[in-house]
Amino acid sequence: MVARTDEILKRSLEPRQAKSFLLVRCIAWNIVPVEQRPRCFSLMDADRKYSNWYVHMYGHYLYIRQVQNSRVFEKTSSFILHTDTFYQGYYTFENVYSIHHYTYFDGAGWLRTLRETYSTAYHDDASFKLLTSGKCVVLKSLGHRGSRDRGNGNLPSCRASTQFGRYQIILLGDRGAWV
Repeated sequence: MVARTDEILKRSLEPRQAKSFLLVRCIAWNIVPVEQRPRCFSLMDADRKYSNWYVHMYGHYLYIRQVQNSRVFEKTSSFILHTDTFYQGYYTFENVYSIHHYTYFDGAGWLRTLRETYSTAYHDDASFKLLTSGKCVVLKSLGHRGSRDRGNGNLPSCRASTQFGRYQIILLGDRGAWV
């Protein structure tokens, strides 16, 4: 019997339960154009860093899945970091597999990757502010309510251990964190 081992990412109302990720070189490194490589990254599950579990797009939802040996998996588990795409001082994450598809929190709290819709709500949900503390990086979504002045609020803390100088990543929406 094979147990289901992947997890879909959804926002939690409790920021202290945030899922943590390690920011690593994208696993599609050899596929992306040379000029995009410095901005290409993948997110590895910090709790399973020795097992190669990554944030992965499947059907426009983001899951945590163990690495599979395929070009499609490498592309759907790699993202290009963009600055000032929709708002000055905010970051967006474009999926390597799908051009102009950005990561965002939808209205139900699911973390998804969909094609840009040219709406304020989409731009807000797909825009993240970078907050740092030591080796902890918190990427906080602008959120669908549109308020750009949310402050740092009750941010989760990073776990003490990080490996190989990698940064631990926590993503927050306007009403919670990835779990």
